[in-house]
Amino acid sequence: MPKQNLTAAFVEKVKPPAEGRAEYWDALLPGFGLRVASGGTKSWCLFYRVNGKQVRETLGKYPALGLADARKLARERADRARSGVDPRKPKAARTRTVADLAEAFVEQHCKPNNRSWKSQESQLEMHVLSRWGHMAPDRVTKLDVAQMLQEVSVKRGARSGGIGRAGVVSGGPVAAENVLKVLRAMYNWGLDHDLVETNPALRAKPPVRPKARDRVLSDDEVKAIWLAAGALGYPFGHWTRLLLATGQRRSEVAAMTWDEIDGDVWTLPRERTKAARAHVVPLAPIAANILSECPRQSGPYVFSTTAGAGHIRGFSKAKIELDAAACLTDWRYHDLRRTAATGMAALGVVEDIIGRVLNHAPRGVTARYNRYTYIEEKRVALAAWGERLGEIVHD
Repeated sequence: MPKQNLTAAFVEKVKPPAEGRAEYWDALLPGFGLRVASGGTKSWCLFYRVNGKQVRETLGKYPALGLADARKLARERADRARSGVDPRKPKAARTRTVADLAEAFVEQHCKPNNRSWKSQESQLEMHVLSRWGHMAPDRVTKLDVAQMLQEVSVKRGARSGGIGRAGVVSGGPVAAENVLKVLRAMYNWGLDHDLVETNPALRAKPPVRPKARDRVLSDDEVKAIWLAAGALGYPFGHWTRLLLATGQRRSEVAAMTWDEIDGDVWTLPRERTKAARAHVVPLAPIAANILSECPRQSGPYVFSTTAGAGHIRGFSKAKIELDAAACLTDWRYHDLRRTAATGMAALGVVEDIIGRVLNHAPRGVTARYNRYTYIEEKRVALAAWGERLGEIVHD
């Protein structure tokens, strides 16, 4: 398109063509132009893309809409199109409260795009809505966010692993880090959709950065926890032992169903895994023996306090009982997974196979094409770890 330096004088004096229409495209703002019809009508138009499709919109007629106002309107609509919003749709009404903003964010963004939306919703409810749910979103300040992060970071009981709804840690440095991510994302989404004016969490930082944990349990600690789990009994005791025997994530083991087990193989559908891909876990004899001790109830879940209708929750309460029975407090459930992985490495299992046992994402271009399940390699690795675990706990 030929460009024209649109000025107020040019727009006023430009002559209509003898027939049809002529178009003059602004040199300052791409896609914005003046259309002049043979009858003398002058109107403003704008090109932009919505979902990859080009759209041509008439913004108004001259002189009712002057050049400065037309260019300003065009720039606003082009900005909205670039942010993924269709400018032809009316702007959403501003949310009245933080609770309104959170509800819209969860329903319109988290649920469609994130498998962990329940965790995000719970973080907002626990740490954000409890403080500012009644306030207008733009009334929340950077100081408010900083104070909230400080309170969450040092919340009493955080080190004991207090778990809220949807498995959200209720306090501690990691909880502060996670809620900041969700809060910042919520306000950024609100800015993109013209629901808020500012993001008070934009430059906020948690007061204490979480440190990567590398705790591996000693053989004596493994044995103490195993025996404590036996004393605790079904379902939490058996669940704890299976965490050790398989090295799988606690939430994925907790929600295990009987129909996922076929002989000595446990298959997790992609909808149930953190990695969002199906995962095959061979069950070593020690793991199969644990499952054989679990009662088959009327509902589908293996570990349940409601006759199988729902899977177990309340992990922190069970850990308090395990701590007391094992006389051991400085450990977390995730340490069982790390201990299993370290145990396999000590037995000579290569890192790639350990990663596949843990359902970590394989790296490299080849990983995109390799669909081999490595079930036999995983079977050998877990069998070796199972034998070693048996030696530890029965020593």
